[in-house]
Amino acid sequence: MRAPTEPALPSMPSVPSEPPPRPELPAQDSSALATTNGAEAFASEPRDPAWATRTEGAIRDRLTSLGTKLETECHQTRCKLVLDGGNAEVSKALARIESANGLVGFASSIVLTAPEQRADGTMVLRAFAIFER
Repeated sequence: MRAPTEPALPSMPSVPSEPPPRPELPAQDSSALATTNGAEAFASEPRDPAWATRTEGAIRDRLTSLGTKLETECHQTRCKLVLDGGNAEVSKALARIESANGLVGFASSIVLTAPEQRADGTMVLRAFAIFER
């Protein structure tokens, strides 16, 4: 008769000889990177005179009485807006742009740049409105 045997103990995990590879992000398409900058994307887009003229007029109609100087320039699917005035006026104008009476629902999206503060207390803010056509 044989003596009962002890169950075998599980083996201890071994340490890998080399560390596992580090995870990496997929490579980005350089053309996608170019569109991340609103000013560069706007500058690279050709102007569609008929659409641009109509859209510039519609933007001015929507944003009348802002209390700031407003410049608009449209190309093919993007428009650049430049707001120039005192901090309070530019803030109010920005709130209007980001409302349903402004560009929300009219433009597909709005990209803002950092405001440029001037020594005299005024500021310039650029915004890029993007449209689906």
